[in-house]
Amino acid sequence: MGDNEQDPALTTCPPLPLKRILGYNGNVKNGLHVVEGDAYPSIVYPLGSACIKECLNPRDPSQDFFRGHSNPVSAVVVSPCGKFLASGQVTHMGYKAAVHVYTIADQSLYATFTLHKVKIEALCFSCDSKLLYSLGGQDDGSVVVWDLETRQSICGNPVAPQTAGAITVLKASNQDPCSFITAGEKSIRVWRVDLKNRKLLPQECNLGTLKRNVHSVSIDPEDQWFYCGTTTGDILKINFETKLLAAHGPKKTRFSLGVEKVAFMKGKLLIGSGNGELAIMDAQGALEKRITSCQLHGSIRSLSIRGNGHQIYAGTSENNVYRINIENLASLSKDLLKTCHGSAVNDIVFPPETSSLFATGGKGDVRIWETETGKELVRIEVPNITCNAVAFSPDGMSIVTAWNDGKLRAYLPQSGRLIYDVPHAHHLDATAVVITECNRKIISGGAEGAIRVWKIDLSNLKKPTVSLLETMKEHKCKITAIKLRKNMQQCATASEDGTCIIWDLERYTRSQMVMANSLFQCIVWSHDENQIVTSGTDRKICYWEALDGSLIRQMDGSMSGSVNGMVINTDGSKFVTGGDDKLVKVWDYDGGIVTAVGSGHSDQIKKIALSPDCASCVSVSRDGAIAIWNLNK
Repeated sequence: MGDNEQDPALTTCPPLPLKRILGYNGNVKNGLHVVEGDAYPSIVYPLGSACIKECLNPRDPSQDFFRGHSNPVSAVVVSPCGKFLASGQVTHMGYKAAVHVYTIADQSLYATFTLHKVKIEALCFSCDSKLLYSLGGQDDGSVVVWDLETRQSICGNPVAPQTAGAITVLKASNQDPCSFITAGEKSIRVWRVDLKNRKLLPQECNLGTLKRNVHSVSIDPEDQWFYCGTTTGDILKINFETKLLAAHGPKKTRFSLGVEKVAFMKGKLLIGSGNGELAIMDAQGALEKRITSCQLHGSIRSLSIRGNGHQIYAGTSENNVYRINIENLASLSKDLLKTCHGSAVNDIVFPPETSSLFATGGKGDVRIWETETGKELVRIEVPNITCNAVAFSPDGMSIVTAWNDGKLRAYLPQSGRLIYDVPHAHHLDATAVVITECNRKIISGGAEGAIRVWKIDLSNLKKPTVSLLETMKEHKCKITAIKLRKNMQQCATASEDGTCIIWDLERYTRSQMVMANSLFQCIVWSHDENQIVTSGTDRKICYWEALDGSLIRQMDGSMSGSVNGMVINTDGSKFVTGGDDKLVKVWDYDGGIVTAVGSGHSDQIKKIALSPDCASCVSVSRDGAIAIWNLNK
């Protein structure tokens, strides 16, 4: 955020209205929380270095943002009174990590606490919402108690005994505001806060001969028992008063990949396992039998219970949020509420003449989304390899993708079925791809710097064949962008070797070349195609004459970091850029000035696309977020 504040465009230009942002970081433990509203509940979740509160009203799914962190959020908690939201971040080694407390009603920053080093592992409020407990990460190893009224620290202590490993779990008592539990590798401790003497008094729990690493803790509402979910896949039931182990189970059918999350609900235990099983067990007795269970996609990292337990919200490591309705204990009906990419989104593209959908490509999959609602329509999965570029065919009947295994793959957008693939299209990664207007040629670029032109034979529509027409090898490094002219006789390519080349697609030779001291990331043709506009790691936006390659104009595209994405509107009057400064900027083409700035991303913007009707602009970023902006102000 520090970089953004220095950019004068933020203060002098009108803001670009943000329609909505699609994203959720499922790897933050206990990151998903439900907050009750007037008519509809809201969910609070982390995304990059911000937290988002999203209303679950299907007609008006508004979003509020809690900003202020300089690095990704690592812990989120909502106070029992529903007034405060606290979030902690992870930062670089040697630096202190901040805890921010916000008031939920107006998203304003209430307090900032900085004592822990490197990472905030977990946060929780006391049952009366007057104290905040914070647990530092492995490099910090301390627990600190904060007073929310005075906004000062009360006391702190090293959290683990010498014999224990990393402590990752923090849970406050439901009855006593001065009591909490910490747990982790080979240690479970119940703490009391002596407010008078400003001391923390720990008491170790006795498990006998049992040794367990704890992932999650839940306390019953009366503070009689607490339940610990372990990496072994069983649950420990411990007496809160005596600190002695009362029972542990299930002994026979343990939960696969460990118990990631335990929650107490109306005399029952809600269990979320590492392999995605969500189960309900009886909290009494031997903890042996599952009453009912259902399977979710990804490891369950967050469970939030709404009201008296009629609805459960679950967040998984695959960045899926599920709503589970419990009509009776016999069955659990799950409903996928939201989903997004788990890591960086590498490309975004709209189909020709269609503004209602767009496609994105990232690690392991290509997804097609609805622009208005942000709903995922189709997901095409190719596990363990990354999609670098996406292109729709001009008729919209196929979607061609470039992958880091060097292959080009074409799919049907409606069903996601593979039509054809081009193995070994490039020696290294395939990094860029476009399709010509007649739907007969594919032009692809690779990490080795080669531009290849492929012919598509559509005589057999069920099994089209692709053959190599020509290889054009003048670039020395990765091809980052390919843009075709309207007449399909020339294309312009940008590369990280510091050159942009205009190619003749009839003779397959170089027509013109421009050079700069930059790793070019993006290139566009002007409306009349007399000029090309480029940008890259030198932060400069350059206008070049297409005929002789001379530099016409140069201006600063950003105050900090590379410009990674650029797109021009249909009449050539405006173009939009996005980059490492996390800002989306709308420029006047002739004037060369910024006319609007969109601030919404919390990580570096990778690519940007404009809908064919020029009403929406979509930007994608390194943390998996997809932001949809309204250009019709």
